[in-house]
Amino acid sequence: MKSMLPTSAFLRTALVVSFIAALSVACAETSSTPAGGGTTEDGSSATDGGGTTEDSGGTTTGDTGGTTGNDSGGGGSTAKEMTVKEVLKLAQGVQAKVAKCPPFANPPEGKNVSIKGLVAVSPLYTADKKKTLDGVFSQAKGGGANSGLRLVGKKADKVLTGLKVGETFDIEGQVVVFYCEVQIQVTKMTKSADAVSAPVATTVTLDDVGESASAEKHDSYEGAFVTLNDMVVADKEALGTDNKPHGEFWLGTKVGEKGLMVKTDLKFKTTFYTYDSDSKSWVTTLKDGDKISSIQGIMTFSFGHWKLLPLSDDMIVWADK
Repeated sequence: MKSMLPTSAFLRTALVVSFIAALSVACAETSSTPAGGGTTEDGSSATDGGGTTEDSGGTTTGDTGGTTGNDSGGGGSTAKEMTVKEVLKLAQGVQAKVAKCPPFANPPEGKNVSIKGLVAVSPLYTADKKKTLDGVFSQAKGGGANSGLRLVGKKADKVLTGLKVGETFDIEGQVVVFYCEVQIQVTKMTKSADAVSAPVATTVTLDDVGESASAEKHDSYEGAFVTLNDMVVADKEALGTDNKPHGEFWLGTKVGEKGLMVKTDLKFKTTFYTYDSDSKSWVTTLKDGDKISSIQGIMTFSFGHWKLLPLSDDMIVWADK
């Protein structure tokens, strides 16, 4: 005898199928970008801030958000309480970091989880081209290794609406690995009565987060808010896998050392690289050897490289400017 799905389960299944179909259309509509713009595995392009493409082999920009492979819904079941570290380990266990990442790799065990005591590190940003998702970077209180999480939530549900930098909150949602990066599709957010406090940037070195760092260290700092001190612009123009510039530079302790890529994102107001839509090219005032006293940002991953994402010009302190 064939089993029949209960009506509520059938509706949830239909919603999931509908969401994935809509996402596929969105991806198809954003499969190319202007020359020189490039695309990213985190759902970005140089000029329009959207899309979910891998075709051009670019390396940055536009959007840090992405989206999720299915609707978390929750199904009415009790959410499983987890720590940020547990979420990262769960997600990283189903999808290792590779040069060409699959769009989705969602762990079934993460279908409905809750995390308490997160702090908003970034302002809200629009996480997809069709402007249906809000995004925010968050951290467990105190920061450090295994503390960072990227969150997305549907604008229509207003699940993240009103969240401000430094506010503490609890969430429920679904764990998603989107183009190798861990995120939570949030279905419920509750602000805490705790006082607003500045996010904590953890001081790290290239041994912790740079090109030659171990996979274990890299994974522990995924999504984390970090600071590096006494660096230089090692190469003002980091090229993507398509051998074109995409608004990134190499950070190092000396010129020529490719220690860690620093990326631009058009969703955040940084000016060390800007995109000229007329010439369809990236413009920078950086020079090789420019000294940096300190630089802060979020550790991200795309196209086979770990990258630091400053959220504002204030997060870079130049020693000689």
